[in-house]
Amino acid sequence: MEEIQKKIEEIKSLRDKVCNWEIEKGRYDLLYNLYPLILWLEEEPPCNFKDIFHNGEIERLLSDSIRHWSKTFQYKAFIIFVANTRYRDKPKIDEAGKPVRRRTTALHVAAKEGNMYMNPILAP
Repeated sequence: MEEIQKKIEEIKSLRDKVCNWEIEKGRYDLLYNLYPLILWLEEEPPCNFKDIFHNGEIERLLSDSIRHWSKTFQYKAFIIFVANTRYRDKPKIDEAGKPVRRRTTALHVAAKEGNMYMNPILAP
C-alpha cells in the first residue's frame, strides 16, 4: 500500500509540472511520463482518480489520447487506465444549477476522430 501511495505522489508531481493546460506539448509530455506509472498501477488503479486530476484535466487528457490513439501505446494505456479507475464524467453546471447541454466530451472526440471501436472502453 505504501508503494501505491508513492506512485500516486509521483503522478501528482508530474501533474503539477504542467504549467499551462492550454499548451498541447505539456499535456503530451505528461501522458508520455505517466506511462510507466500507469503500467505499475495497472493492477491497483487509484480508486478516485479525481483526487489527482481535476475533471477538466482528465477530459482533456482523454481527448488528447483519443486524437493520438494510433501514434503510440502510451495514449491507449492512459485511456484504459482511466476506464479502470471507474472514472465518470460529471456534466458542468450553469449559473441556474442545470447541466450544460452543449459541450464536447472524450466520447464525442472518439466519434469525430472515427474511433468508435473505443466506445466500449469510454462508455461501458
